Amino acid sequence: MAASSNDSTIPNLSYLTQIAKGELMQILDKHRGMKDLIIEPNLIKAVGKIAGLNEVKEHGVHKIFPFESFVKTDSVSDQRMYLFRPSLAYIRAIVEHIQYDKEQDIKRQYHLVAVPQMHYLFVAEIEHQGIFADVTVDEFKLDLLVVDDDLMTGDNPLLFRVFFRKGNFRFKVGLAFLVHYTDCFRPYPACLWRRPLRQIGLRYDRGAVIAESASARNRSEFGHLFLIDRSVDLVTPLLSQLIYEGLLDETMGIRSGTVEVGKKVTGLDDPIKLSVSSKDPLFSEIRDRHITVLFGSLRSKAVELNATKNMKDNFSVAEMREFVGKNLGRAVSQSRSLTLHIGICESIFKDYQLDYNHMLLETEHKFLQGREFRQCLELTEDYINQQLQWQHAVRLLCLASLTNTSIPTKDYNSLVMQYLHSYGYPNLPLFRDLKDLGLLVDSIDQPQGLANFRKCSTKLNALPDDPATVDLKNPTDMSFVFSGVYSPISVKLIENVLVHQGFSNVKEKHLDKYLPEGLFSETRGDPAKTPKVVLVYFLGGCTFSEVAALRFLGRIRGYRIVIATTAIVTNVNFLQSIVGSRT
Repeated sequence: MAASSNDSTIPNLSYLTQIAKGELMQILDKHRGMKDLIIEPNLIKAVGKIAGLNEVKEHGVHKIFPFESFVKTDSVSDQRMYLFRPSLAYIRAIVEHIQYDKEQDIKRQYHLVAVPQMHYLFVAEIEHQGIFADVTVDEFKLDLLVVDDDLMTGDNPLLFRVFFRKGNFRFKVGLAFLVHYTDCFRPYPACLWRRPLRQIGLRYDRGAVIAESASARNRSEFGHLFLIDRSVDLVTPLLSQLIYEGLLDETMGIRSGTVEVGKKVTGLDDPIKLSVSSKDPLFSEIRDRHITVLFGSLRSKAVELNATKNMKDNFSVAEMREFVGKNLGRAVSQSRSLTLHIGICESIFKDYQLDYNHMLLETEHKFLQGREFRQCLELTEDYINQQLQWQHAVRLLCLASLTNTSIPTKDYNSLVMQYLHSYGYPNLPLFRDLKDLGLLVDSIDQPQGLANFRKCSTKLNALPDDPATVDLKNPTDMSFVFSGVYSPISVKLIENVLVHQGFSNVKEKHLDKYLPEGLFSETRGDPAKTPKVVLVYFLGGCTFSEVAALRFLGRIRGYRIVIATTAIVTNVNFLQSIVGSRT
């Protein structure tokens, strides 16, 4: 499918899934015979999205076990294959399994499949444990998983800490795919990234299978490419999300386009798996709705569905036959989906109305607007002293620092000391990591090259003058995703470039001075003649609020936008990826 200069159709991304599927099947077929497959739990849904577990079994898999629930005595096949994201914990667990088999005098072949690649440190650990001769090592380069028509994710939330804190570039994060695309697409007029990432990106292997296939099939579908690392906008992932899809991810967790609805909503012991993608017409309509107008949308759908049910009471035999043949299944599916979404919304809204959540939200918005800073610090102090959820305490501290450039040293020292008293001194390294990442700094020991939130938000008009005038039901401004208080800087930056068809306005406003380590931009060809299809890639993760803002931007500006990211993050798992197990 080639795109003409005025074609704004979303490119068909399904071939990426087919490539991933072919590579997975090739790995399974490489080791002939029946084998047991032990999968990291977070990868089970991804594998199901790519190929389906039944199809995997057709390629020599006897049984499939989640890694955490696997018992060493469960496996009966002569071969065992581990599919996992490399970590020291998983490597040591595998070593324990193999050593157990040796003690029991069980002879078996072991195959380690790392996603997306195996790091040499883990290979060294395997050698150190004395099992290198007992295993084979393969790599399943699942850089990007297509989870919706316009959304791809690497599902790798750990990258932010590994990449930005430790400077470890062992994850390719799909850059081979994207860097090759920049060479084979039609001339593109926009590219944003930090200068260090430019060198890193160009070092990646340009001959990846995905990139080669992309070169052959999608030579001219994208007209614009934006590479944005997370440090350009560290504020947005720390905020409470207020659109439905973001809240759904925060409360229940969306994995590979699926959410498990538990007993709290359904009343059933076993969770119900609910697909949350554009394939569900109801979800597609409500996913980007603000929480305060969501029930109105669901009520309208319920009335519409009830009207359809009432109509069938007056059908003739022929009309009833047609209804049953064409519409009954869809009506039943819509009714089930509507019931689940109403139950989910009720659960979310109960939490949304809690007093401490209102306090959190109000404090966040005051930080964003630069109002009552001293009072907000006192509220943050009260939250810490009440020993409420640690992630919210930390993100309030980070928001205070980011929106104000830093926290006065006296206040910083006091807040850190109170946090350690409330949550324990083992958390002391947390503040070193937050400072190194530029998330939480004091006014004296302030690192160079951090983004200036106040300057960027002002120059990009990211903070509406009067949030009360923003229509949340029929929005005309992307700030609706945060109740009219704030538009994500990452998306406003993209909007600025698209509206002005280049970087002239960005440079006129001297925005590059207020972004971390400057701004790299490149323009090729005539922007006016390129397809109005945009590819945006976030390095370090993005939120569903940013996805909703990008979809809104595409609608009002006449662009079709495809989003790729290393991970979909929430404020909680974003901080958890930094902190690890020290809480």
